[in-house]
Amino acid sequence: MRKINLVFRSLILISIFILIVKPTAAQVSQIELNFGLNSGFNSTRILDKGLKSDKRYRGIPTYKWAPIGASFGFNLANNFSMQFEALIAHEGQLFNFVDLEDKKIGEREISLSYFNLPVLIQFRSSGKKVRTVFSIGPEISLMRFGEETIFNESAIVTIPDGVTPPVGSVKNADGTYTIPSLGLTTIASLDGLNSEGLLKEVDFRILADVSLHIIASPKFYINVDVRSSYGFMDIRGDELLKNIEDNTAIFDDILSQRANFSVGVWVGLQYYFRFDPMDIFKKRKKKEKEIEAAALLY
Repeated sequence: MRKINLVFRSLILISIFILIVKPTAAQVSQIELNFGLNSGFNSTRILDKGLKSDKRYRGIPTYKWAPIGASFGFNLANNFSMQFEALIAHEGQLFNFVDLEDKKIGEREISLSYFNLPVLIQFRSSGKKVRTVFSIGPEISLMRFGEETIFNESAIVTIPDGVTPPVGSVKNADGTYTIPSLGLTTIASLDGLNSEGLLKEVDFRILADVSLHIIASPKFYINVDVRSSYGFMDIRGDELLKNIEDNTAIFDDILSQRANFSVGVWVGLQYYFRFDPMDIFKKRKKKEKEIEAAALLY
């Protein structure tokens, strides 16, 4: 029910967004429709001040394939259009688990896969061979898979004040801790099975995109996009966040807002065609007059 409510509220916001930017029909001299497929790579940063300030973790650049996406668009004015997309994207980030001497002793990984549904308003140039397009709009992200895992060797580490040490840890005289080894363990997951808590099923984001449309033929163009998105929702479930706040989490952290920030490069092939709605109307009227004239002859 929570997932349905979040999607419903997101659709309302998208509808309001469309109504605000919708121009009048008089602004459209010729309608262009496009359909296509896209694929690309994402680099996601998990924005979490708690993890960033915890000396046990070192975030490293993580690149993941966004295997497939489909798009449909149409122009609202000569240089103004709207695009709807449906994309599968793998996201997440890897953190090295390090000891007191900054030596890697394990890993903490956040691995995510989303079905993304952006609605984009596009502002584009009018080039004949190459068009520059800037897009912006909201995006609903439905989690297909999500998992946060951790493992580490036994080592001496620094644990931030206010964070509960792992079970079996020994506090040393200098304030550091000797922690026990830990096999691969799931901290949180989408289904909550064999883990401490749940991950949220829905994220609501803002997406921005800069693209080049290379006109390959009168019916096809290639799009090369650089895009980024920012998620407004902490992907961790409420129960897990409460455990961290109360310092009762098995894998305790410094509590802070967590968000996904992704930057990706996408390439696609789009089929497009143009038509003038007034020409269709005029041809229909002309045909009706011809039929009426033919009827009068008989």
